[in-house]
Amino acid sequence: MRKLATAAAAFSVAVFVSHYLIPPSLYFACAALCALLSLSALFLKGDTRTRVLLIFLSAAVGFSVSYVSYLYKAVPADEISGTEKLVTARVTDYPEIRENYSTVTVRITGDDSPHLTTLLYAYGDEIDGVLPGDNIEAYVRFKSADERYGEAFSGYNAKDVYLLCYPNGEIKVTDKSDFSFMYFPKTLAKNIKDISLKVFPQKTAPLMTALLTGDTSLLYEDTVLYANMAESGILHVVAVSGMNVAFLVGFIQLIVRRKKLASLVAIPIVWIFVPFAGATPSVVRAAFMITTVLIAPLIRRENDGLTSLTAILALLLMINPAACASISLQLSFAAMLGMILITPKIYKSMQLKVKAKNGKTDSLPKKALRKFLTGAGAAFAATLGALVFTTPVAAFYFGYVSLIGILVNVLIFWAISAAFILGYISCVLGFIWLPAGGLLGALTSLLARYIIALVGVAASVPYAAVYTRGNFFGWWLALVYIIVICCYVFRRKEGFRPAIPVCLAVISLCCVILVSQFCIRDDDGSITVVDVGQGQSLIFTDGDATVVIDCGGKGKNMNAGDTVAGLLLGSGRSTVDILMLTHFDDDHVNGVMRLMSRVDVKRLAIPDGSYDKALHGKILELAEKLGIEVYIIIRDAEVNAADLKISVYPTFSQNEPSLIFLASIEDFDILVSGDAGISEEEEFIAAHELPDAELFIAGHHGSKTSSSAALLTALNAEYAAVSCGYNTYGHPTEEALSRFEEAGMRIFRTDEEGNIIFNIDG
Repeated sequence: MRKLATAAAAFSVAVFVSHYLIPPSLYFACAALCALLSLSALFLKGDTRTRVLLIFLSAAVGFSVSYVSYLYKAVPADEISGTEKLVTARVTDYPEIRENYSTVTVRITGDDSPHLTTLLYAYGDEIDGVLPGDNIEAYVRFKSADERYGEAFSGYNAKDVYLLCYPNGEIKVTDKSDFSFMYFPKTLAKNIKDISLKVFPQKTAPLMTALLTGDTSLLYEDTVLYANMAESGILHVVAVSGMNVAFLVGFIQLIVRRKKLASLVAIPIVWIFVPFAGATPSVVRAAFMITTVLIAPLIRRENDGLTSLTAILALLLMINPAACASISLQLSFAAMLGMILITPKIYKSMQLKVKAKNGKTDSLPKKALRKFLTGAGAAFAATLGALVFTTPVAAFYFGYVSLIGILVNVLIFWAISAAFILGYISCVLGFIWLPAGGLLGALTSLLARYIIALVGVAASVPYAAVYTRGNFFGWWLALVYIIVICCYVFRRKEGFRPAIPVCLAVISLCCVILVSQFCIRDDDGSITVVDVGQGQSLIFTDGDATVVIDCGGKGKNMNAGDTVAGLLLGSGRSTVDILMLTHFDDDHVNGVMRLMSRVDVKRLAIPDGSYDKALHGKILELAEKLGIEVYIIIRDAEVNAADLKISVYPTFSQNEPSLIFLASIEDFDILVSGDAGISEEEEFIAAHELPDAELFIAGHHGSKTSSSAALLTALNAEYAAVSCGYNTYGHPTEEALSRFEEAGMRIFRTDEEGNIIFNIDG
C-alpha cells in the first residue's frame, strides 16, 4: 500500500476543500471532525484500518494547516488593510517596470507590522534601482490582496502575497540585508535576461528570453506570436517547468558520463535553477521529481512516481495552502499525473520500435529512423498523457482548447530542447565575449525562427483551437470525455481501443462545426454588448458579416481582446469585416491589438487624430504588419457589411477627435456615441436628423456628463445598454440612469448582467 501517497493525497484534498468549499470559520471544526472520524479505524483491521486512519488524520492536518495559515496570514492582512504607517521591509526581487506603474515584492520586517510578503506598487520612479536584498523604509497605505476589481481574488495569495501597499512619499534604501546572498539566483536570472537581449536578434529575443528565464513580459508584447503560441498549444514551453529541468539534467548527464557523479552534480544545479526560474509551483514540482529520480538509485531504492507527485504537492500546500488556487500548480500537477498514469500505456500501445532483422546490425539510416520514431513516439505519448487532465483545467480557466497542439509539440520538441541548451551556452559566451555569444545566438535563433514559423502556420489552420465558453464546443468537449470514459469502462477483454472514441470525437466535432456555420448563415442580425469591465466593445453580426466597435476595458482579469476573440471564435466567426474605434482612450482600445492578432480583421476605421496616444502608433503598426486596410474618417461616411449599415460621424470628445456611429440592421437602429459629452451631443443633434432608434449605447459608460435628455428625446429609443464595470468614478451615475428612466427606456448593464445580446428577427 502506498502509505505516503495516501496520506499526502488526503492532506491535499483537505486543503483544496478548505479553499474552494468551506468558509475559514469552519476549518477548525472540519479538522476536529476528521480527527474524530479517524477513531472509526479502531473497528477495522489490516490495511483497511491503516488506510482509513491515514486518510482522516491527514485530512485533519490539512484543515488544521489551512486554519493556521488563515490565522497568521489572512487575518493580520485584513486587520492592517486600509491603514497607513511607516514600515521597513526587505526587497525580495527585481522591480517589474510597466508602462504606467512598477511593482516589486518585499517582505515586511518591522516589529510593529505583520511579517508578510507584500507587493509594493509605485506610479513614479520610487522603486527604480532597488535590488533584491535591499532594506527599505517607506510610509505606505496597505490594502488586502484577497480582492481585485471589487471581487474576491486568490491569485496574489497563491503566490504567498497577502498585502498590497502603495507608498506615500519617498522610498528610502537604508542598507543591505544580511540575507542578500540568498538572492544571487535572482541576480543571475536578471543578467541572463539582459545578455539574451544582446546575443539574440530582435525578432527571436522575446521567445528565447521567455524560454530561458520564464519571463514572458516581452513575449506578451509581441501579440501575434503570443496569440499563435496560445492557439497552437505550446505556451507551456515558456512556462519554465519540468521539461526545462529535464533538458538541464539531460545536458549534465551528456557531459558527465558517469551516472552517479552526474546525479551528484545535477541535484545542486537543479536547486540553484529553482529560484533562478522564479520558484513557480511547476519548477519546484519538477525539481522535487527530478531529485527523487536521481537519488533513488544512489540509495538503492525504487522511485514511485505517484508517491513522489502527491508528496511534493502536499509539501507545497503545507508551505502555502493558498497555492492550491494557482493555475500554474493545477496545470503542472495535472500534466504530471497524466504522464504518470496515462503516458506509459499510450507509449506501450504504440509499439514504435524498429528492430533489426535476421540479427544484422542496422544501417545508419535505420538507426536514425529508429531514434526519430522513438523520440517522436515519446513526445506524442507524453503530450497526449499530459493533456488528459490538463484539458478540462485549461478549458475552465482560459476558455479554449488547442486541437493542433499534439502535432505541434511533436514537431518542435527537438527544437525546444536544442534551443534551451544552446541558448544558455550563447548567454555564457556573451558574458565572456559578446561577439562569440552573438554568433552562437544568431545560429540558435534559427531554431527559434523555425518554432515561430511553425506556430504561425499551425495557428492559421481553421479550428486549430476551439473556444468552449457558452457554446456548442464546450458541450462537445464534455461529450468527448464521457465517450472516452464509457469506452474505457465497458472495454472488451482484449483491452481499450482508442480508435473508437477518437472516431466518435472527430465525427461529433464535425457536426458541431456544421451546426455553428449553419447558425451563422441563419443569423438575421444581433448586437452583443460585451462585458469587458469598465470599457466598451460591441459586436454586430448579420449573416456572415461581422463588425466590432471598440475593444477595450479595465477592471477585468482578462484582456478585452481575448474576451471578444473568444466570443467570435466560439461562435464560428474567425473574420471581422471592419473594426471601428470611437476614440483612443485605453478603456476603448487596449484590447485591439490582441483582437487583431487572434482573428482576421479586414478593415480598421479610426478617427483623425490622437497621435500622442501610446496605443495609436502601436495599433497602426500592427495593422500594417497584418495587412489590414486602415481608413481615417475625416468626414461623414457610411460603411456597409451585408445588410448592416453604419453611418459614421466625426466629432470631438473631451477635446479629442472621436467618432459617433449610427448602425442599422433591417429596421433596428443603434446609436453609439462613445465618450461624447453633452455639448458634443447637442452639436450632433443640431447637425443630423436622427431616426427613432431601438437601442442606445450609453455615453461614457453612464457618466452624468453624457446621455443628455435632449439626445434621448431625439432618439426615442426603447433600450439603453450601459457598458461598465468596477470603477472609482461612480459609473453609471444616478443622473444618467434617471434620465434613461424618464425617457421610458429599459436599462441593461454589463456589470450586472454580463454580456447583453439583442437578437433581431428578420
